[in-house]
Amino acid sequence: MSESRSGGADKFTSAIPRGVYVPPKASPSTDRGTNGVDPSPTQVDGVGVMQTFDLHGGYVRIVDSRGKKFHCAFSRPVGSALEPAVAGRKRPRPQSALDASANSLASGEADGGARDGLEDTQSEKANGAESALRKVTITEERLHPEEALFLHIRGLLRIEPISQKEGAENGSSAPTTAADSSSMSTQDLFCQMLPQCKVPLAAYLAYAHLRAQGYILMRYSEKRMGLLSRLGEADSEPSAQKNTIHTEAEETNTTKSSGNARFKDRQLRSEMSEDVATAPPPCVVNLQTDGDDATPKIRLAYYAYNPNARFKRTNPGVPDFGVAVMPYRSDEENGPTFDDLGALVAMCEGGENATSIPLRVVTIADGGAAIAFGVARGEVPSINQGKG
Repeated sequence: MSESRSGGADKFTSAIPRGVYVPPKASPSTDRGTNGVDPSPTQVDGVGVMQTFDLHGGYVRIVDSRGKKFHCAFSRPVGSALEPAVAGRKRPRPQSALDASANSLASGEADGGARDGLEDTQSEKANGAESALRKVTITEERLHPEEALFLHIRGLLRIEPISQKEGAENGSSAPTTAADSSSMSTQDLFCQMLPQCKVPLAAYLAYAHLRAQGYILMRYSEKRMGLLSRLGEADSEPSAQKNTIHTEAEETNTTKSSGNARFKDRQLRSEMSEDVATAPPPCVVNLQTDGDDATPKIRLAYYAYNPNARFKRTNPGVPDFGVAVMPYRSDEENGPTFDDLGALVAMCEGGENATSIPLRVVTIADGGAAIAFGVARGEVPSINQGKG
C-alpha cells in the first residue's frame, strides 16, 4: 500500500513544472571577456556556441515548463550559436525562359552571363535547396524569486538547488538543502532564497496577496513608463498608415517607413525585456536608509495589471496601478510622512509624455495580514470659496 502511494506521489511530482534556483552573482569571473561574454566558444554537437554571463540578483531558471505558460516570467539570452540551416527553396524560372536561354546558347548569341545563369538554374534545380549557416540566440525562461515562491507554495512549481558544478561555473554558491531531498523546501526558500536575493518578507507577502487575486505583477523600474509610452506610440503608427490611401510613389516610402517601424519596435521590445530582467528587488517604504544617506528609501515595488489572458510580456501596455509596500504600524520611526506619500503619487503620475496610473499602498501587519489602500492627490477646499 505504501509503495502504491509513493508511486502516485512520484507521478504527481513529475507532472509539476521544474525550476532551478540560481543565487545572486556579485561579480564576473576573471577568466571571462568583457561584457560578460566568454571569449572562447565551446563546441556542442559540432556547432560553435558563444556563452554570455550576466550579473544578476538571483532567479529561478525554468528547466521543464510541462507545457505551462508563466505570465510573470522573462527571457534572457545566455549565448548564441552558429548552426547549419537550409534556406527556403528558390522559385524556379519559367520553362519559357529556360528554352530561350538554351536556344540562345545554341545560336551563339548568348554571353557568358546567360550561360552562367542557365548553369546556376540547372544546379538549383538539381539541388533544390541551398545550405547556409545562421546565428541563433539561445535564451532561457526565468522567474523572479517572489513569483517562484508564490508558485511553489501553491504546488505549481518544484524548485531544485543549483548544482555545485554549475554554481562554480556561473560564479554562484549552491544553497544548502537536506541531504535526502533534491528539491528545496518552503523553509529553504524563505530562509535562503529571499534573503540572498534581497527580497523583503513584507514585499513578498504583498506580492502574494495581489497575485492570489489574479493580478499580474512586474517589478518597478524608473524608466518603465517611458518605455511603455514609446511602445504605445510605435504600435499606433502602423494602424494609422493602414487607414491612409497613398499614391504609388508614396507606397515605396510607406514600405520603407513600415520596415523602419518594425525594426524600432523590435528594439523597444528588446529594451523592455532587458528592463524587466534587470529591475531592482522590491522595496519596502520606510525610514531605513542606504549607508550614510539620511534620506529614506521611497519608491514603488511593483506595477500591477488586471487579470488578462492576452497579456504580452514584451508589450504589456500601461499598468493598471502602481504598488507601494509599507509596514502597517505607523509611528514616528517608520511611518510614512505626507511628503513620502506625495513622492509615491508623483511616481505614478509620470512625466509629461507618460500616462498617469493610480497608486495602491499595501500595508503588512506583524501577523502577515495585507491591507491595500488607494492613495490619490487631492485638494482641500477653501472655506472662503463662494463667499463674496
